[in-house]
Amino acid sequence: MDYSKSANLSQSKKRLKQAAEQYGNKAIYLLAGRPGDTEAMKKFLEDKGIDSKQIKLDSFRGLK
Repeated sequence: MDYSKSANLSQSKKRLKQAAEQYGNKAIYLLAGRPGDTEAMKKFLEDKGIDSKQIKLDSFRGLK
């Protein structure tokens, strides 16, 4: 299990790319953040070959 916090979406995508390459569909990816960001990260992972069943979203509003 690994927890990673990112300062921006670009940094998140870089870390997600590394995780997808290392763990593939063996991992469950929990994405938390603003709805637009979590959807963008989910699509990014799916484009990298991660099955949508392996991706969990926790979207919340109020952050700017």
